[in-house]
Amino acid sequence: MKTGSTSSPRAVFKANMLAAIILMSVGSSHLLAQPVATQKENSIKEDANEFLPASICRIWHGWTSLQLADELESVLTKIAIPGFEKNKPNGYRGIQVLRRTVGSEVEFTTIMWFDSIEAVKNFAGNDYEKSHIDDNVAPLLLRYDLTATHIEVKYSTYQPGDF
Repeated sequence: MKTGSTSSPRAVFKANMLAAIILMSVGSSHLLAQPVATQKENSIKEDANEFLPASICRIWHGWTSLQLADELESVLTKIAIPGFEKNKPNGYRGIQVLRRTVGSEVEFTTIMWFDSIEAVKNFAGNDYEKSHIDDNVAPLLLRYDLTATHIEVKYSTYQPGDF
């Protein structure tokens, strides 16, 4: 296996995982003399952008009743999201939908991934912090965030398709 400055961070990660598996199977008496990846290759400053799924994440929360939670999840994942993904704005990378039950309510969190604030504006318009609620989703919500939060991603080991 070749390592060096031309190796991608993903390849280095896989090589390190393979080395760890080998070490676990043969025992610690067969330790490698040198790690598979050097400190420079794992540098956050140099390599983090190759790991980043996007530079900006847009986070929004909405709450519904226990009775409407399955319907809301279905509308989000089968109607609302596919509806705007048909015309993916430039710089949009994808979305995650999270769900958790809290007492008698169910909280939904969406995390959208974008390349930049400009890409968010391509999706949401100049008033990009304002929440955009699909007409099919609104009747199912008890309440929701009026604005979305935008956070700059500085480091991530997650890559799309990892789970």
